[in-house]
Amino acid sequence: MYVSVAVCWILTAAFVVEHITGQRSRDEIAVYSTVNPNEASLESLVRLPSIGPVTAEAILEYRLGTPEGKEAFIKPSDLQGVKGIGPKTVKKIEPWLSFNNGTP
Repeated sequence: MYVSVAVCWILTAAFVVEHITGQRSRDEIAVYSTVNPNEASLESLVRLPSIGPVTAEAILEYRLGTPEGKEAFIKPSDLQGVKGIGPKTVKKIEPWLSFNNGTP
């Protein structure tokens, strides 16, 4: 019973904070949209779980090194070429990635 009451209070508090601030948690925002790492802005990239400003900037820099007309990332594992992104990070962000070639 106490657990149910605690869960209700936590959910209520989260709803009140979201209502007052108009913001959702980073993970909630990411769940509702996908991000194409070939086109996304810094602001969009940092919404991905485990991707902070430094890693998002590294993704942008990596894209700049890609030849004109070629996609830097074709599949999720291609992001491992970016410093700071390994297999665990790719696994966390994979559900929220999209690519121009239709690969989820």
